[in-house]
Amino acid sequence: MDQTRRPFEMPQAFSTYADKHQLYKLFQTLVEELIVLKPEDPLQHMIQRLEVPVDIANLPKIIVNGPPCGGRYSLSRMLSEELRCVHIVPSALPDATGGQLGGEARKMRKQEQGITPQMWAKLIFARVTEADCMEKGWVMNGYPNTYEEAVALQLKGVLPHHYVSLQCTPAVLRQRQPGKRIDPRTGDVYNTVFGIPPNPDVERRLVKDPECTAEKFERRLESYKIHQPIVEELYKNLHRVDGDQSVQLLHKQVLETMKKPQRVNAPRTPRIILLGPLASGKSCLAEELARKYKIVNICSDELVKQEIAAATATGRAMQPFLNRSAAVPDELILKVLRVRLNQPDSQARGWVMHGFPKTGNQADMLEKNGYVPDRIMSLKITEKTAVERLSQRRVDTVTGIRYDLSTTQIPSEEIAKRLKRQPQDDPDVIRKTYRKQSALLEDVLDYYADRATHVKADDRLPDVFHKLEAVLLFPPGGKA
Repeated sequence: MDQTRRPFEMPQAFSTYADKHQLYKLFQTLVEELIVLKPEDPLQHMIQRLEVPVDIANLPKIIVNGPPCGGRYSLSRMLSEELRCVHIVPSALPDATGGQLGGEARKMRKQEQGITPQMWAKLIFARVTEADCMEKGWVMNGYPNTYEEAVALQLKGVLPHHYVSLQCTPAVLRQRQPGKRIDPRTGDVYNTVFGIPPNPDVERRLVKDPECTAEKFERRLESYKIHQPIVEELYKNLHRVDGDQSVQLLHKQVLETMKKPQRVNAPRTPRIILLGPLASGKSCLAEELARKYKIVNICSDELVKQEIAAATATGRAMQPFLNRSAAVPDELILKVLRVRLNQPDSQARGWVMHGFPKTGNQADMLEKNGYVPDRIMSLKITEKTAVERLSQRRVDTVTGIRYDLSTTQIPSEEIAKRLKRQPQDDPDVIRKTYRKQSALLEDVLDYYADRATHVKADDRLPDVFHKLEAVLLFPPGGKA
């Protein structure tokens, strides 16, 4: 870091390295553990955690909750098996916890008021901080059930990465209620509506759940409908999923959600590349991103024009190529980009680039020079949309002002008479250009492979911008 200037500036090379190795997320995880666990020797604790042969920054910490007979037990058990982490059933903790804490919980359970939210929080905290949970992660089902329980849990430091809420209709739940079964030997819960257990011995042991009579079910369902909306407000990482579907489909959907990268609250300088054919809105969207997030808007075409207008050595070298409508060599464009990307505002605030790279070779050159984007957004529009957007453009031959006939009201009849369509806005020319640029983009997207996020850009630009913001705030990959 430059120690001669305040605030300190973080070199782009460090930011790139930190993103590649998830350093911010690792630091965040370690600091959270120190605050929650309060070890006597913080340094030794961090050393021991870093020596664990697992990715501690990405250990699953999941709560699955839902109404009675919603499938939360079956889902959480399947998730724990798939993710190879610990399955926590809070109702089993009083009997499973030893020592003074377990004794106090069992004694409290016999009393009229039952186990308090604070005691439940202590039991769960003790479980999630055991060695197996610290090394493998955990999935917990059916808790918290009230606002007080949720607050006590969070104050104790039990903070899930994901809170899955099953959304079920009462009619479906009532169909499932008669099928609930319990294995008296293990305490595992099953439902015959979802299918019988694959193990015949388990199937023979199953008995009806005495706590799931029709009357008790209705009371629990009513309590859930009252309390759960308030509980969910306390969890920002909330995922609502359709619980009416089969547990197999539910498991698949939730797994896909779990695999999506989480947002990391860490300092970063955005390094964004916007890709897309003509009329996809790259320039407008880049301008809006730069304005809202105070990052630098870098357009390679504009930089080339500035170099030529300033008659710099690089600009003079580019001029002959433009005079004969030939492509400017990649080395010259990269030279101009390097100067702009190395300026203090780009280094400190980050940047959004459009117009480059146009080929896979250009993308490779950019990265080999140390400019590695952390967000690559590919704007996808159809050829029909491109024609519709550009063929309506007209230019005032006197003032040079451009109008869009589909969205702009022409100020006067006199101006309307002198409007002309430019050659590049002819529908046939647009189609030809679109197809050429789309073919080149495939080469770029092949280079970036699964690092790019594809954004449907046929919608209104404000709607597309909201999609880009979601990609900006969360790690990349997939579709938006």
